[in-house]
Amino acid sequence: MRSVLKSAAAIGALLLAPVPALAGDVALLLSNTDYPDRSAPRAAAAADALAQRLRQRGFEVSRITNAAAAEAWEGVRRFAGTLDAADRVLVLVQGDIVSAGPEAWLVARYAQSPDALAIGGHGVALGALLRMLEDKQGEAVMLVASLPDAPAPGDGLAAGLGALPVPQGVSLLSGRWDDLLPIVADELLQPGRSVGAFLATAPKAVEGRGFVPRGVPFLPRGQGDEGLTERDFWRTVDILGTEDAYRGYLERYPGGAFAALARQRLAELETSRGDAAQAGEEALGLALEQRRAIQRDLSVLGYDTGGIDGIFGRSTRASIAAWQRENREEATSYLTVGQITRLRQQAAERNRVLQEEARARRAQLERDDRAYWARTGAAGTEAGLLDYLARYPDGLFAEQANRQLTEIERRKREEARAADRAAWDRATAADTRAAYRRYLQEYPEGAFAEQARNRIDALDRAEVDREAVEAARQQEALLTGLPPLRLAVERGLAAQGYEPGPQDGTFDARTRRALRQFQRANGLTVTGYADRATMVRLLAGQAQQ
Repeated sequence: MRSVLKSAAAIGALLLAPVPALAGDVALLLSNTDYPDRSAPRAAAAADALAQRLRQRGFEVSRITNAAAAEAWEGVRRFAGTLDAADRVLVLVQGDIVSAGPEAWLVARYAQSPDALAIGGHGVALGALLRMLEDKQGEAVMLVASLPDAPAPGDGLAAGLGALPVPQGVSLLSGRWDDLLPIVADELLQPGRSVGAFLATAPKAVEGRGFVPRGVPFLPRGQGDEGLTERDFWRTVDILGTEDAYRGYLERYPGGAFAALARQRLAELETSRGDAAQAGEEALGLALEQRRAIQRDLSVLGYDTGGIDGIFGRSTRASIAAWQRENREEATSYLTVGQITRLRQQAAERNRVLQEEARARRAQLERDDRAYWARTGAAGTEAGLLDYLARYPDGLFAEQANRQLTEIERRKREEARAADRAAWDRATAADTRAAYRRYLQEYPEGAFAEQARNRIDALDRAEVDREAVEAARQQEALLTGLPPLRLAVERGLAAQGYEPGPQDGTFDARTRRALRQFQRANGLTVTGYADRATMVRLLAGQAQQ
């Protein structure tokens, strides 16, 4: 009995001990420290030092330095081809970082203050890099090192990472380069050092997101197993009889003599655990509306359930499991009473926060709207009115601006020469960019020249947004096919202070305008159609009232 206990003690130590780092570790250093208007040689030297230390630790290092966007993406694609065979992955992104909503970018070397529309072609999307790492759960770290004195971001962009989400199991560490990089080599790359322990001693300005464990090292500490045979290892594993023990055996001996038996025992334990969890949820006897409420709560928290129909299919089960992992619960994909209560509380709190953010955003939008009207449209000039409507097509003063422009056009038509007016009528009848350009060629100083230019700009913008609008229109047709659902949309808008017009199940121009205002205030894609994201927010808001 004493020898068995001694073996059990040894196996326990080995199960907890990390495995030595393997030669398949890879790193990508994507560093922009030399922009046209400034350079950061010390930041570049810090990236060089990190590359040297990584090579000393056995990493195969790929570097992309001061590259334009296309060149950087080509290097990233080459690096992505090495990931399947890699054991551990470290990615450094260094330079000017900007964000918009849930996406962030590294600004490419030659980009000249791109705005939200142009950044896609002048930067490297960090969300795409993170998704590239999501198959390396627990074995991937991304470092985001920003430079000081970055220029102000372009329109629609903010400095920093913003609300960039991190995939399950991936660690994201961010901060200024001089806070982050000098300590990475000495702390994070020390064998046996975990991401959580690294953050505990890092400067306060260094932020951690995603997977930040305290007990799991990024680079494991080597430890021998002399004197302990595979049979000794298996004997103690089988005595313990736990899932962790069997997984520990398979990690150390993936092709071992007892590997097939270990997998069988592991499958039996997992099946038993899953069956018990399923039986426990079935015993709750959840009604259809209760299941829909669970899907609605998951959706509010950002999980994709594939719909709010009360049917717990593959997407809903995957969302439940993801929520359980995020909340340190066993990921069975089946819920208990306590978990349902906790999920409901989290969704209620998240919805409260979202509504407060929407109210604050709406108030700020209205302040900005009034201020812009005072600077442009309030004077009643055609240029000012057009400028206002270009920025706020559904703004507080949009109807007034359109009435004034109609009157201005009426006066101009009376004053315009007959040929000019006829040419303008032909252009508006066609309503194409080519037709308006022909008008401007014939009458570059014509009475309707400014309107023609603005209409060309509007058609250009409509072309960019057409895909999103069409997708939203199709979603609305599927989601609001029944009159009660269309009424629910109108009532939801009215309940939150918007003006959708008569609540009769018919979506007219006022309904579309109210939808766009709601979407803009809630940070959603602005289409004027009740797509899935809009329905979730509207119905969630009603459910909490």
